[in-house]
Amino acid sequence: MTEEGITKSLAGDGRRLSIVVFSLLFSWTLAFPFEGQVLYAIAEQHQVSVRYLVYATVAAHFIGLFGCGFFIRTMKAAKNLLLCFVVFGVAASGVFFFPPSPLWAAALTVASVFAGGAVAAWAFFLKSGTPKTERIKTIADGLICSNVLMILLNMAAIHLSPQLGLGLSMLSLGLAFPFVRRLPQGRKRRIGRFAAAGNRPVRSGSPSLSSACSSSSLRSLPA
Repeated sequence: MTEEGITKSLAGDGRRLSIVVFSLLFSWTLAFPFEGQVLYAIAEQHQVSVRYLVYATVAAHFIGLFGCGFFIRTMKAAKNLLLCFVVFGVAASGVFFFPPSPLWAAALTVASVFAGGAVAAWAFFLKSGTPKTERIKTIADGLICSNVLMILLNMAAIHLSPQLGLGLSMLSLGLAFPFVRRLPQGRKRRIGRFAAAGNRPVRSGSPSLSSACSSSSLRSLPA
């Protein structure tokens, strides 16, 4: 495979992985804390109002979205944030299997901060895994897939059972964990040029071809 083919293959793998991660993470956000129908179905089942809770979670989401840039500076930190978001988001969702309590507001507000930060942190992997000319397409694919999953989660919560919709949203978020672990932690090294002999990459410490020819020609001169 040529250097160009290897580069395109690696870029394609990174793009698909970033779409899968975004879809699984953001579908939970859309279906549950961000004015999601799963949250409304659970609240209706317990006959409680979550209007102010929804306002708090939306505000917390934007705090995480805009505040992420002040704390997350590297790909490794972004990946760690995504992993923490998955773990805490699943735990926070589990609180809603129990009767309403102040823990609902605390768990969902903090999880929404993580969710907003995760969306911003995902941009690191959008840039590293997708060429600049295809980033709009990657974002569009991620939004389409996440909205399809959100619709399925909403239908399960509304037409079947709120607990089923909540459980499926937790499953969607949990499934993102192994894919997040596969994300890179730093910049990928550029693929070096291959030498003509044996297709071996030229090492940086090796003498250049011109210097080798110059030394051989000097040795061939008569004394």
